Amino acid sequence: DGHVSGGQTAGDGIASGNTISVSNGGTISGDLVAGDVGGTGDVSNNTIQISGSKVDGHVSGGQTAGDGIASGNSISVSNGGTISGDLVAGDVGGKGDVSKNTIQINNASVTGNVSGGQTAQDGIASGNSISVSNGGTISGNLVAGDVGGTGDVSYNTIQISNGSVGSTVSGGRTAGDSSANNNSISVENGSVGGNLVAGDVGGTGDVSNNTIQLDNASVTGHVSGGQTAGDGIASGNS
Repeated sequence: DGHVSGGQTAGDGIASGNTISVSNGGTISGDLVAGDVGGTGDVSNNTIQISGSKVDGHVSGGQTAGDGIASGNSISVSNGGTISGDLVAGDVGGKGDVSKNTIQINNASVTGNVSGGQTAQDGIASGNSISVSNGGTISGNLVAGDVGGTGDVSYNTIQISNGSVGSTVSGGRTAGDSSANNNSISVENGSVGGNLVAGDVGGTGDVSNNTIQLDNASVTGHVSGGQTAGDGIASGNS
């Protein structure tokens, strides 16, 4: 399979400012990564633009296998573009923060899961955003900011307008004892095939000021502005 990378280092290092554009019926049979660090290091401001083209693999704006920061990475898929794997703007395999990573899916489809910013272990996920519009479809889960360990999630946003998501939609979620604040989801003329949660804490922690707006939208699962699995305070969620 043909793996395509804008810039990559097998060991520790920084991947920043790399850009990939695929357009006019282009096809990539493997993974597509703009900025790739195989060890420990930051990935920032890497960009992927896919227009009217197909990728038969995983797409990542910036990814680091170890500890690091993923910030300001962006992916846009438009004009009938199709992605057969997962789509992640900023991805940290170890510990580290993910912030201000963006995804735009406009009249395009993704078969796998979509994440704006995700860290596998401890870290903070803030200011990540995803928009799905003009007939855009996602078959898997959709998460704007995702922390696999302990860390706060805040100000992550999802906007779905004339689009559909086949499974769960989460604005900001954290698996550990942390807080989820000021995350937002809006669905207008769209559908969600699973649960819809703006702020989600898997351990103990507060959830506050998370918002959901539904306008001519259908949701198959439950809808929650803010939820915590353990002890905590839920306030100002709507």
